Amino acid sequence: MTALDVLIEEGLAERAQRLGEQFRSGIRSLRSPLIKEVRGRGLFNAIVIDESASSRGRTAWQFCLLLKSRGVLAKPTHVNMYACFLIPKGLRNRR
Repeated sequence: MTALDVLIEEGLAERAQRLGEQFRSGIRSLRSPLIKEVRGRGLFNAIVIDESASSRGRTAWQFCLLLKSRGVLAKPTHVNMYACFLIPKGLRNRR
């Protein structure tokens, strides 16, 4: 079976879209002043962190390290500090 057959037969693209939407919705529902924007496609997501809103003066990099310690891959990118997220396998819903 080819990789494309598996993708189609198991509905992996649709599943990734559904889980990504759940993830983004959950992050938005936090209504945190640290979160300026949430966007993404499938399981690849980005959150814009407002470092100036941190009461402890934490950076997006420190936020990424905290997420790493909890099993979420994140990395600040560019000067405007977008943090990109991939939902770890253990947090994904089964069919």
